[in-house]
Amino acid sequence: MIIIISHGLSAINDSIYNLMVLRFGMGIGLGVILVSLNVMVSEFSNDKNRSFAIAMLHSGFSVGMMLGGGLAALVLEPLGWRYVFWLGVLINTSLLFLLIFFLMESPTFLITRQPRNALARLNTMLKQLGHQALEAMPLKPSAAANGGGGFKAMLEGRMASASIMLWAASLTYAVVGYFLLNWKPSVLVDAGLTPTQASLGGVFEGFLGIAGHLIVGLLARKGAEARVTAAFFAMLGVFLVIFGNITAEWWVMIGISGMLKFFTVGAYTGIFLVVIAMYEPAVRSMGLGFMVGFGRVGAIIGPLIGGLLIGADIGRPATFAVFAVVAVVPAVLMVLVGRQNAARQAPLKEAAA
Repeated sequence: MIIIISHGLSAINDSIYNLMVLRFGMGIGLGVILVSLNVMVSEFSNDKNRSFAIAMLHSGFSVGMMLGGGLAALVLEPLGWRYVFWLGVLINTSLLFLLIFFLMESPTFLITRQPRNALARLNTMLKQLGHQALEAMPLKPSAAANGGGGFKAMLEGRMASASIMLWAASLTYAVVGYFLLNWKPSVLVDAGLTPTQASLGGVFEGFLGIAGHLIVGLLARKGAEARVTAAFFAMLGVFLVIFGNITAEWWVMIGISGMLKFFTVGAYTGIFLVVIAMYEPAVRSMGLGFMVGFGRVGAIIGPLIGGLLIGADIGRPATFAVFAVVAVVPAVLMVLVGRQNAARQAPLKEAAA
């Protein structure tokens, strides 16, 4: 509803300051949806297919961005910018009604909180999924088993250092990712690409972005989330150095730019997979929320640093070398988080055996 209202008010607004406030509201709504969708997909997926299911979700984001950009381009010139927001109202309202009728309740919420009529609601969901109904609700988890209260659970024992490393990885990822999002098009134009060539590059990057999501999801199965994500961050650093130093034909520049997109969005999906694998279901929403929140801080810092470096005229190689060094930070942090998570899970696996 926040997104629908913000779109509608934006369509009838004439004040740039009001539009800034409404954009902030849209950002809140999108942040909530981002976290909620990842949590819900993880809940309805089994251990074997969870990584790929979340990767499919993230590839949907990329497809949506491509389609949204195309629809906006069709509407903007003949009708004007206000109709772009009206189109957003139409699409999001339609989606809202679909969710009201088809979206299932969270099984984790029903089991851990056990609200009124929880058994009937859980059995309705199980029937829709083709499972047998339960005769009684499972025992309600204790406060400790239920995460002991989200924020506290994220900072207890070994989880504290892992959580802090994940926040730092998310922040530094966003510094690099949003620098590329804001400044890479300008760099390509400065390298001599025509508008047509840049448009072709955008389409190519879109497809490579979808591939990045899906390949991370496939590679990260069987507990390899942290290792795969670390590898993608390391390769992102390598291609940042290459992109910063090469001057070549336009199709070569677009190819390297596309590989930057591939490793950037793959690393993005990978961080989500690591967070979901690390936190228990009752803590997962808060864990993802904090990770996304720190990422938004990096999204502010990255373009600012990029603007300062480009404005200082230190040159493309030096500018991209700085961000390549930044990309190494989350790569190292992912390795450390993966080792720590493996050490934490080892006693549980031994007990199960």
